[in-house]
Amino acid sequence: MINMYEEEREITPELLSELSRTLTEKSRNVIETITNLMEVRERVREILKDLGALIKLEKSVRKKIIGYAIDSSFVQVLPLVVGDFFIVTAGYIRYPRLQTKDKTKNAGLKVGVRITNNISSSLRAISAYAHIIERKIGLDLVKKESDINAILIDGPIIPLYLYYIPESRLYDEEKQLINITEKLIRSSEIKGITLIGVVKRVRSRFISKGFKRLLEPSLKDKFNKLLEVANDKSLGSLVLDNSEALIFGRPIGTTPAYESIVTEEEYGGIADRFIKSHPWAQKMDFAILKPKRSRQVISVEALDYAKIGFEDILTWINAHATHTGCPQILDYVDRYVQISSGLVEIARRLLIKIIAEKIKEEKQFKEFEIIELLLDYADLQKKYAPRMG
Repeated sequence: MINMYEEEREITPELLSELSRTLTEKSRNVIETITNLMEVRERVREILKDLGALIKLEKSVRKKIIGYAIDSSFVQVLPLVVGDFFIVTAGYIRYPRLQTKDKTKNAGLKVGVRITNNISSSLRAISAYAHIIERKIGLDLVKKESDINAILIDGPIIPLYLYYIPESRLYDEEKQLINITEKLIRSSEIKGITLIGVVKRVRSRFISKGFKRLLEPSLKDKFNKLLEVANDKSLGSLVLDNSEALIFGRPIGTTPAYESIVTEEEYGGIADRFIKSHPWAQKMDFAILKPKRSRQVISVEALDYAKIGFEDILTWINAHATHTGCPQILDYVDRYVQISSGLVEIARRLLIKIIAEKIKEEKQFKEFEIIELLLDYADLQKKYAPRMG
């Protein structure tokens, strides 16, 4: 009998030796990056603190946040003979939980499924499709609920990379994502509900670009190295102490938020036009925060239509964050929507069963083995290993 699970490939001495040699070569680059960061971190901290942009957060929360955390999850496409198959889950969890028999008041899920031969089954398009379902959930909650003051999003309110892509080069899903996000923003403004985005995988360069005018004269030749090697996750994690935040302001005028976005080489002009043509973007507050229980920083953005106060939002996140850096409710919703590779295979088999039953009922044809053929893996040689998003 064939084992369902392939045994892990044996790590041969030759493979281990080659791996060790390659890692030794590459380690030089990593050492250089670490050294460059260590050389400037104290000076960067000193400059930002003197400026008043680096602040220590209060211990107590002055205003409570009551609302919903929303998130989505997806698996990179599963190539089948008939086309690319992928699943998206999105859901919400309420904070604080209500005492009610109506389960939908406290949590809910939606599932999106696609089978497509379209080239736009790229990671960008799939990610946008997942965010669309997520934003639809947020929009529904904003319209329905009257006793909340916030929607927390696991991720940015709108992905920053969309600022830099001309509309003609956007996937249809990305255009739809911008449209549905703007509907969510408009409804939140009308209802007085604050939108808060919490980003764990921080890859922006807001610190080095936003504060360039101050950092460059002080760091001199070290600044170019800093610009080259330091993203906000690495530099912020070194510069900030726990319970500290770095405030960038809003993308308008000469604020660090605006400077960091529009100084992107080649694409800064596109981002500038995006900000000017989307007034809500000029009202968005940005910050990097190192929560008290985390070793790493997160980035936080907010459209504060409930007038909670941006520093109070950061204080609330700091008080409720776990070791992941996220408020605990976002950790909960992240687990709630998570997709396993097993679920994808169950979905594929279930789809075969449903299609076979429908064709049998409608008596379209009798060659049922064709269904299994077309819904089989396109590449039988490779074991399916999904990438989660």
